[in-house]
Amino acid sequence: MLNRFELLGNLTHDPELQRTEQGTPYCFLRLATNRVVRREQRTDYHFVSAWYSQAEAAATHLHKGDRVFIEGRIDSRLTSRDEIAGTERIKLIANKVLFLSRTQVAPDAQQPEHIADVAERVAETAPAPQGDDMDLWK
Repeated sequence: MLNRFELLGNLTHDPELQRTEQGTPYCFLRLATNRVVRREQRTDYHFVSAWYSQAEAAATHLHKGDRVFIEGRIDSRLTSRDEIAGTERIKLIANKVLFLSRTQVAPDAQQPEHIADVAERVAETAPAPQGDDMDLWK
């Protein structure tokens, strides 16, 4: 079975690092993506959660307007409140976040390590949370 999404877009807000009651770091990445429908461009907005060192790196290095590529999984569940309303909550949980925007530096300045390289190493060492720890949207 396959449960996976891929998004390429620009951040609409600066990510803010937060912590669960157990101290687990997380942040939300608000992402805008574009698509064409009947020759008309439309923008979709996505709300993706990042966890552990991915969240810390995103909150430190990413800013509104930065381009990112996010790969992750979709989590859907009903809460008692949703059952009454007849709706279902869909959560996008990042497994991998690649930072695609480069930091602007002066031509004669020493080039910093590319953020995407750092993000790829972080993504490999920080699995997405499982179970109760990720249940923030009750």
